[in-house]
Amino acid sequence: MSAPLIVLPRPGETATAKPIPAPSEAAFIQTFGQLLPPASYLHTPNGRVAYYQLSPSANDAATSIRRVLFVHGVQTPAIGLQPLAKELSSRFPSAQCVLVDLWGHGLTDTPFAPHEPALFHKLLEALMAHLDWPDAHLIGYSFGGSTTATLAAARPGLVSSMVLVAPAGLLREAQFSETERMYLRGGNGLEEAAKDWILEFLEGGQLVVPSDWKERVARGEVVAEAVRDWELKEHRGHLASVVAVFRDGGALDRHADFARAAATGIPALGVLGETDEVCSVQDLHEVGFKNVAVIPQVGHGVARQRVSEVAQLIEGFWKDFVRDDKDRMVALATFVFVEWRGTERRGEAGALTDMFGVCVSLLECHIASIRWDYMHLVERLDGNVKLYSPGIVDDDVHGLQPPLIFGALNAEVRSAQGGLDELDCVRSAGI
Repeated sequence: MSAPLIVLPRPGETATAKPIPAPSEAAFIQTFGQLLPPASYLHTPNGRVAYYQLSPSANDAATSIRRVLFVHGVQTPAIGLQPLAKELSSRFPSAQCVLVDLWGHGLTDTPFAPHEPALFHKLLEALMAHLDWPDAHLIGYSFGGSTTATLAAARPGLVSSMVLVAPAGLLREAQFSETERMYLRGGNGLEEAAKDWILEFLEGGQLVVPSDWKERVARGEVVAEAVRDWELKEHRGHLASVVAVFRDGGALDRHADFARAAATGIPALGVLGETDEVCSVQDLHEVGFKNVAVIPQVGHGVARQRVSEVAQLIEGFWKDFVRDDKDRMVALATFVFVEWRGTERRGEAGALTDMFGVCVSLLECHIASIRWDYMHLVERLDGNVKLYSPGIVDDDVHGLQPPLIFGALNAEVRSAQGGLDELDCVRSAGI
């Protein structure tokens, strides 16, 4: 006899039951091996969350790519992004890479609560607070891309940069037939048929597990179809979470949130498969995401099927981002130094020294709510440096957040106190 169908509360309804517990890690490893690091757990009022840490293997003080959070899509949990995380961890060995199982996936419980974007935002916020991360570079795939964009729109201070790989969220409910829209609305007498339609839509047909999946798993491969089949059989809350995510979690009609995310100015990259039917270049351009790369001859599964190419695009994006950010940070530091030297020469050294110390302290801050306005940069004219004042702006208004690359920069700033002139300060910093 099959288990009764679980239907989770919809937005506006009240949670009436305890979280549905996830399967054990031992059961998962017995089936799929130890591809992921050992699970760690975060206990929240909504249930227990599983996450996995790839620790840094080096310590490069100059890099700003220190904290990377991978956000998976609907159905396939964190293990689906393990190959990409492993590849990027090898390219950025100073980064702490963390994968998380979202609600109702993998080894994370299903909360008996509406699966709205805010529920997933709270999960990511709680995890980052638990890790003592003020911010992170987020990589979101499919539904995880939508979650990343909506989080950036709601809490931009948490997001250093965002990579949206084949993001969901830009399909429109109006594209579906009236019967399908009835399934999205749900209600008595519709839930069984709605469940079947949503699963078939997400799979692109019936779920078919490859006959050789065990041999492939034994070789260290991630067989996503087998993982999804396991979740449906072993995680009592998984199916309910999948249905709730598709209806209410941000898979549809999030255009306004994407536009707000793009307007924050947070550095962003979109990565799409050429034949993806979930998201197109035009979809992203229309909501303000202009930096979009397309990988040919692949569809929505690009994050798993073309790992090396996706990683290469992210590597290039991050390196350009770091290079641009360093230039801006050095420009700011140089401005502070010049102002300090100028006031010192005017006999105001005491007040200026205080100002210099405050500015250096701000450069050292790991407070995500601080935003530096980089509208004014260094100009080099005939071998001289002309500087304009960057301002500090409120986090809720606008501005760009620098990654935290203060180690190398502080050495240059502090050396300025030893008597470098303005141009030497700029040259020593590598501009």
